[in-house]
Parts: sequence; C-alpha cells; structure tokens
Amino acid sequence: MQNDHIVLICPRNDEESLLIIKIAKAIGLKVVISNQGHGAKLELEQDLINRIKDEDQNVRNVVIVEIPGVIIEEKLRDAGIAVNIIDHHQYNELNRLNDKSSLEQFLELYEIDDQDLKDAGFDPMLVRAVAAVDRGFLWELQKIGLSEEDQDKALRYIKELIYELGHKERKEEEAQARKVWGDRREEGGFLIIESDNDEIDIRDAVSYLIFEEYKKPTPTIIRQGNHKLYVQETDQAQLLIEKYGGFLFGSGRCWGIVAPRDGKLPGVEEVLGIIM
Repeated sequence: MQNDHIVLICPRNDEESLLIIKIAKAIGLKVVISNQGHGAKLELEQDLINRIKDEDQNVRNVVIVEIPGVIIEEKLRDAGIAVNIIDHHQYNELNRLNDKSSLEQFLELYEIDDQDLKDAGFDPMLVRAVAAVDRGFLWELQKIGLSEEDQDKALRYIKELIYELGHKERKEEEAQARKVWGDRREEGGFLIIESDNDEIDIRDAVSYLIFEEYKKPTPTIIRQGNHKLYVQETDQAQLLIEKYGGFLFGSGRCWGIVAPRDGKLPGVEEVLGIIM
C-alpha cells in the first residue's frame, strides 16, 4: 500500500500494538494513537474524524488496528474515507479471526520487508518473534524454528516492550500472578488459576509462568475475580463464545469474557461442564 493520504489508527495496549506504532513512526506513517486498553471500541474514540484530519487533511484511507466498531466504520466510509481492517480476533458475533497476527498483516499491507525493518533500526527476527507470540503465544517461538538463544533474546525483547507500556503495572501483575500460581490446580485436563482480585490483570503474566513451567501449549482456565475469565488452548472456544459472548484470540483457540461491574461471570465448574 502506498503511503499517500493514509492514516493508521492503532491502540497502545500491548506489545504488538506498541511495536506497530514504533515501526509506523520510524518509517514516517501518519498515526492516530488510541489510549484505550484491552476491549477498545471505535465508538469510544473521541472526535475521531477530526483527529484523523489533523494527521492528513486529504485523507483517503484509514487502517484500523484491533478497534472494532462497525457503525463508526460506516460513518468513515460515508465521509469518503476507505476503511482497511487489521485484526485477528472475534468479538461476540463480529468475526475478524485471521491466521496472521495484526503485526504480520500490518507489515504485509504496507509492504514492509526485512530490509525496511533493518533500515528503520529494527531486528527482523525480533519483529517476527513478537508477531508469532501474538498469533499463538510463546510456544510459537518454537514452531517458527528459533534457537534457544534466539528464543531467550526474543523473550527479553518482548518483556522490554511490556515494561515500556507500564513498568509499575506489570510488576503488580507479575506479583499477583506469582501469588495465585502456588494455588493452581488441575481438573478435567485443564490447569486452573484463580485470583480474588478484580482489578489486577493476571492472564498474560500467568501465561508466562505456564510457558516457563510446561514449555508447551497447556489447556488453562484463568479467572480474575468477578471481572474476567479466560479459557486458553481449547478446541471448544467457539462453543464458549456462542454461549456467553466475549471474544476469541490465540488463533481462535482461546476465549475470554469481561463482565460488567454489576454483572456475573460464569463459574469455572460451569465452564468445565461445557468444554469437557
């Protein structure tokens, strides 16, 4: 895609999106950065069209990364702006699953090759590693054939990105993950980790502990208080989203749901009864 009157709209809420923004800025793309966290929605972006126009008054195309919003997308089209979607998740009935990670789709759409990455100051191996991990988590580093040395290098780089997003918050997440890790249990072929803290996200930090301990894809249920519930590495993810809503990630093999503050999550035993 030629970089003429195109604006990229991207959140800054995980290591993949942060790297997309870094690459985009390094090669001179016009970028609108969303401050929304996980679960970003396009209708929650304030004054979006004006922010796009601030980047390019003559904008003809936007590329939206992992911020779904069909109604706003149509409004952009009505304003004469072509909309390109980069995503690999399913949100309730909105299916945007893709075999490629958003970073891989971004590189492909903008025709950014390894030499372009090197010229912009990036190590292509590390970029591909971030993309692989976002597509299928840490075990993808093994699947793409990285040596143990390169896997370690990639993990250090990914953690640097995570800490750049919020060092204090990540340390809190890792501490909470370690706290509940000792009480993990197994039931029905699933590793089960439960936290009674609604506020501190543990899924990602727990997943790193799983990788360090088991070194392979491990069916897991992670419950974060009464606020979030995840089931990872299951072939029943589609069944869960059909029953409860929520979203799919991890190449469609992982399911998650965020309950409203006054809502209620399904229980672990209830979910086990469906997927076993």
